[in-house]
Amino acid sequence: ICADLLRAQAVIEVDSAERFVAEVTRLHQNPEVRELLIKRATQVLEDNKGALQRHLDVVLKLLE
Repeated sequence: ICADLLRAQAVIEVDSAERFVAEVTRLHQNPEVRELLIKRATQVLEDNKGALQRHLDVVLKLLE
């Protein structure tokens, strides 16, 4: 899921505490950017809905 979120530009990856604070501040000040991230992340989660069950079904079939 993490890779999918990164690919969809639905998350912001930071490498320091300073960058984290800067990005949180940016999101706080820019509701349109924040909403875009939420929209993208929601789509990724919707696209992956049921993925765990599909994988379990395959594993169970292989075990039979």
